[in-house]
Amino acid sequence: MYLSFWKFFFGYTFSYLSFLYPFASLCKLHEISVTKTRVSHLLDAPNLRGLIHRVMIRSPKKPNSGMRKVAKIKVRYQGYYTRLTGRVTGNSNKPVKFNHVLIRGGRANDVPGVNYTLVRGTYDHAGLANKHRRRSLYGVSQPASMKTHLRRRYRKLI
Repeated sequence: MYLSFWKFFFGYTFSYLSFLYPFASLCKLHEISVTKTRVSHLLDAPNLRGLIHRVMIRSPKKPNSGMRKVAKIKVRYQGYYTRLTGRVTGNSNKPVKFNHVLIRGGRANDVPGVNYTLVRGTYDHAGLANKHRRRSLYGVSQPASMKTHLRRRYRKLI
């Protein structure tokens, strides 16, 4: 069916057409929508497990300044291994080489080429200590004092 479609319109098979035209031109001819994504290596999954290959510090684009911690991560992608660059959130506890980490999509806006983020509190990448707000981003569990507070506050509702 697919080859007969191209033969019907052009008289050629698709393999000949793809040699003749670039893929973008074929999409324009028949208005095929092709979407690009920055996080193509995630394969439509929310997260991927990887192995840290190298941890380094990069400087951001102008006009920002600072030292951004990034890590090269080795990820299994479609049967072979590839290296991605992910940012390390938080201000302490950098991961070290050969740590297993979980990565998700989310780029560092001011560091070029960094399209992934390391998830804190999973595998070998520890959560931050003494973090009280936005705990879910930094892999911190609920403190015991907060658990007792909530239990006492809502015990009349149960």
